[in-house]
Amino acid sequence: LDMRRRWKDFVEPGRAFHLSLALDHRRMPIAYHGHDFAEVMWVEEGEGIHHVNGQRQTLSAGDLIFIRPQDHHSLMASDGRVFRLQNLAFPRPVPARLAKLYFNKDDDWFTSGRPLPKRVSLDARQQGELRAELTRLQQAPREVLPLDTFLLNLFRLLGRAQHAPAHLPDWLSLAMQRFTAEKHMQSGVQYFHRLAGRSPEHVARIMQKHTGLTPTAWVNMQRLDHAARLLESTMIPVTEIAFEAGFENLGYFFRIFRTRYGTSPRLYRMRQTAVM
Repeated sequence: LDMRRRWKDFVEPGRAFHLSLALDHRRMPIAYHGHDFAEVMWVEEGEGIHHVNGQRQTLSAGDLIFIRPQDHHSLMASDGRVFRLQNLAFPRPVPARLAKLYFNKDDDWFTSGRPLPKRVSLDARQQGELRAELTRLQQAPREVLPLDTFLLNLFRLLGRAQHAPAHLPDWLSLAMQRFTAEKHMQSGVQYFHRLAGRSPEHVARIMQKHTGLTPTAWVNMQRLDHAARLLESTMIPVTEIAFEAGFENLGYFFRIFRTRYGTSPRLYRMRQTAVM
């Protein structure tokens, strides 16, 4: 049974948005429904199942989903686990108004041309920033200016969160975003395949098609970039940086670092600190 929720039925006239508390949906699944407004959902804690537009997704802490007015979906916890969500709802015209003012068509987070709503995975720092923005919004009057401020700050935050090229399949884009969190750097390509939820052969074929890279080459690129950031911003010994970035073979690390950056890790650090 598909229920349709209408903005006028649960939001007082004159209010620009509705912000729900972080509710645990272990005992309160959300039935399949549609609506005439847009939503931003954030999984604050736990894991759950999202049935959306006839497809099944697994959501976990840090996932952010942009629900469009045409989407139909339901939500439930996974096997009795904690599943805590925050939800921001606002009228249908808001995304189009902001997109027209600030974004091109590729930046539109609520674009209607995709079969599934856009989803990103935030790391711990980004989740902390989002939590602070939501606290400010919770304390603000339910007016247009606080809503616009929140959404523009959110889009700014997400602009820094995009690690994957455009037009990737959603499952691959999300896996790439999740892997670039520092805690996954040491996990390797096998863990990347697990994040993707597809066979290694399928992941390799689709990655090659869209990025021109094998999964191993892409994982090494993320690890090298992480190592370069640590060389630029810390005085951690080079060997420790190599291990933290997931390289167990130091000779291999030095060799591919030089291939990517044209110099050794030690000279790279010296050049960066000399600039400062």
